[in-house]
Amino acid sequence: MKIAILGASGIGKSHARWFASHGCEVVSILGSSDDSAAQTGAALAADFGFAGLTYSNLTALLHETQPDAVCVATPSTQHFMQSLECLEAGVHVLCEKPLVYAPTRKMRENLDGAKELVRLARKKKLVLATQLQYGAATPILCKLAGTTPPEVGDFAMELETANPHAPRETRELWMDLGPHPLSVAQFLAGEGAKIVEESLRVMRSQSEHQSEITARFSVSCPNGRLLTCRAILRALDATIDRKPVRRFAFNGRVVTYNGVIAPDGTYGAQYTAPDGYDNLHRDPVSYLIGDFLHAIRERQDPLISGEFGMQNLEWLLKMANDGMADGD
Repeated sequence: MKIAILGASGIGKSHARWFASHGCEVVSILGSSDDSAAQTGAALAADFGFAGLTYSNLTALLHETQPDAVCVATPSTQHFMQSLECLEAGVHVLCEKPLVYAPTRKMRENLDGAKELVRLARKKKLVLATQLQYGAATPILCKLAGTTPPEVGDFAMELETANPHAPRETRELWMDLGPHPLSVAQFLAGEGAKIVEESLRVMRSQSEHQSEITARFSVSCPNGRLLTCRAILRALDATIDRKPVRRFAFNGRVVTYNGVIAPDGTYGAQYTAPDGYDNLHRDPVSYLIGDFLHAIRERQDPLISGEFGMQNLEWLLKMANDGMADGD
C-alpha cells in the first residue's frame, strides 16, 4: 500500500517508520517548505531507507505520487483542509488528534468541519481514522488490570509531557493531551455515551516549571452504567529530570506505561500490571496504524473511526468551554 506522510518532521517521522514496518511503501512526504521537506526526506532515508519524493504542495503530492492513504501529522489548524483535499481525491485518511481544531474558530465551526469530513468519507466509501492510540489500547489495558471495558465503573489516567516550552497555558495543555483520557473513557462507555454536564470539575495550576490540569467528570453509558472519570495532565519543562508519567487505573487497579526502544530503533510499549508483571507489546500507535491498514484492506470501519474522533472533539471542546471559561 502506498502511503504519504503530511508533516513528517515531528511525530510524522515515527509514523513513516511505523507504516514502513507494516510493509507499506512511503511514497511521499509533505513539509512546510521545499527545503524542510528535503531535509526530512534525507533523515528518513538514513533512518529506514525512505526513497520517496518530498513536497511542500499537497495538490502536487496527491497528483504525482497517488498514495492510497495519507497520515495527517501536521498542526491541528491544518487538519481540516488537508484531510478534506485528500478525501476529495479518493485517498484514505489517518488524522492526528484533535480531528479538526483551530483555536480562532467557534466550537460549532470546528465540529461542523469534523462532521463534513465524516460525511465525505462515508459518501466516498473511504476509511477516515483518528489517531487516539490509548483508546485503541483500552482492551489491552483493561486485560492487564484484570477487567473488561463493560465492567469498569471508575477510570483514571495520569499523563505527563516533557516540553521545552512548558509550562504552557492550561487550555492549550487540555487541547493537546485531553483527547487521550477522553478516548479511553469513550471506549469504556461505548457508542452513544454522553458526558454528565453537571459532573464536570476542572482544577488548573501553573508554576515556574509545570502546568497541570485535573478534570473530574462522569459519563452516562447507553446501558445505564455510570462511568466516573479523572484525568490528571501535566506539562513539564526541562528542569524536571525524570521520565514523564503515564498511568491508567481501572476500578482502582493501576497499569503503568513506558515507551521502550529496541536495538533496531523500533518503538514498543512496556506495560506494568498491578501485580508488578511487565508486559511488552507493540507501541499503541503502531497497533492503531495496523488497524487502519486492516480496515482499508477489508473495507470495514477502523477501531478509532472518524465518528469516534468527532465525538472526542465534541467532548474535548465542551469540557474546555464549560470548565475553563477562556472563550470558545
